[in-house]
Amino acid sequence: MKTVGLIWILIFGAFAALGQKSDSALSRKLVAPWWVEKFRVSAGFFVPVSSTKIQVSANGYIDGTNIDLNKDLGYNADIATFITSFQWRISRRSRLTLGYFNMQRSTTHKLQKDIIFDSTTYPANTVVNSYFNTTIYQFSYGYAIVEKPDYEIGIQIGTHAVESKVGITSNGYSAGATISNNFGVSAPLPDLGIWGGFAFSKRLAANLDWVTSRLPSTIFQGGYLPIIW
Repeated sequence: MKTVGLIWILIFGAFAALGQKSDSALSRKLVAPWWVEKFRVSAGFFVPVSSTKIQVSANGYIDGTNIDLNKDLGYNADIATFITSFQWRISRRSRLTLGYFNMQRSTTHKLQKDIIFDSTTYPANTVVNSYFNTTIYQFSYGYAIVEKPDYEIGIQIGTHAVESKVGITSNGYSAGATISNNFGVSAPLPDLGIWGGFAFSKRLAANLDWVTSRLPSTIFQGGYLPIIW
């Protein structure tokens, strides 16, 4: 009887030791990097790379031209701006993020072909001024698939609320007359991305977010790298 009791004591002792070891390993696994906080407000440098095509038609008129902003109106593919965000760390691995950024783009360009925009035809060789402004409000959920005390890597999925405005103006359209057309649209924009962070020391770390989003004929890609000190 004493032997049986001793065996049970050994068995329970082994399971208790295993459980303590597992809890200890889990605790070590869930140690967050020093920069991870429950709430955080941040701002960073943002360089979106866009390939945008637009087509604006008016009812009762022929279809508008499918305009490639980069090729047809002389826009650069990238632009420097900034992004701000508020982050709530729900748990060690999960986070919710609210973000905002704004892109203001404009050009003066000599058309290489006829362009129909909102029922108005802008002939080739006409010099036009144009703008394309986009404001994006982001909501996303992120999950860390790799998390260590000094770095983490995760994926995120969410949506953007996009507000875009585009306009074209020609000061010499016909006999020196000025003509201008503009158009605005709001739409949801689903997105998918990755994020991560790395601690260089006990006082210096960097976070990286990369997101790709797509609407028909419109692609926005970019990342920002805020330095935490």
